[in-house]
Amino acid sequence: MEKILVATDGSENANRAVEEAAKLAKAFGAKVTVIYVGEKITGLQVEGGVDAINRAIEEEGKQILEDAKQQLTSAGVDADTIFKWGHPEREIVDTASEVGADLIVIGSRGRQMSGFKRFLMGSVSREVAEKAECSVYVVK
Repeated sequence: MEKILVATDGSENANRAVEEAAKLAKAFGAKVTVIYVGEKITGLQVEGGVDAINRAIEEEGKQILEDAKQQLTSAGVDADTIFKWGHPEREIVDTASEVGADLIVIGSRGRQMSGFKRFLMGSVSREVAEKAECSVYVVK
């Protein structure tokens, strides 16, 4: 195993996924790429505009990525970060292919989806596990 992609949204489960990715990377001498996928807000009429909301989402995502990278670096693991806009499950799977990941590490449940929405749409981790070309490690 040479390359690990770990997905984060800053949630508790995602932070555990970063911890597990660090352990695996150290054990196998693998490089880690951390991805955060922001979902753009469109079509809202809000004070300050949608652009301001999307900038805030991007800033938060980049801070979460930096925190994850520092966590990995502190554990002695080489890591890169990627911020993308889009549907999380699609972008995670596509990015795994783009970077040649041997493994995707992802939390079982993120912070963005309510129970009812998760019921209707399915969880990101489930979708990633079903669609990824490489192995997927789901962390609880």
